[in-house]
This record gives sequence, structure tokens and C-alpha cells, in this order.
Amino acid sequence: MAAKKLYAMYAEGTKIGEYSSREIADLLKIPQNSVTNYADTGLLYKGRYVFEVVCEGAGKTRKEPLLKEWDKVRVRILTAGR
Repeated sequence: MAAKKLYAMYAEGTKIGEYSSREIADLLKIPQNSVTNYADTGLLYKGRYVFEVVCEGAGKTRKEPLLKEWDKVRVRILTAGR
């Protein structure tokens, strides 16, 4: 089974929600691959909608909070020594 990506959907700068590309395609009546293409390029769809990948794979968490936490712990370990 392919990993499921979630996309944040924004309309004129306001976050609408997080959906799969299939859900967004159904909501906006566009091809599913258009959602992924617009998310990859960062272009506006119909001058109004922006799509952004927020989660890759079912059950996985967003990477950014984990990366920030990792940086805090890494710096603490490096400054404390062994």
C-alpha cells in the first residue's frame, strides 16, 4: 500500500483543513494529480487555493516538531559533554 500524504489546504491565506489529495480533488472537482502538482510547485490554484504537504505516510507525525526537539536535545548533549 502506498504511503498516504496529507495536504493542508488554504483559501486566500486561511487554512481550510488537512486532507488527502483525493479528498481535495473531490471537493474542488479537479484531477487528483493537480493537487500534488500545485503542492510541489507552490502555485495558487485558481488564484485562491494553496496546497502544502503536511504529513507523509499513514501514522507518521509531522517532521518539524521532531526536528526542533532533536536540535534541543543535541545541543544539550553537546554543551554538557560526556
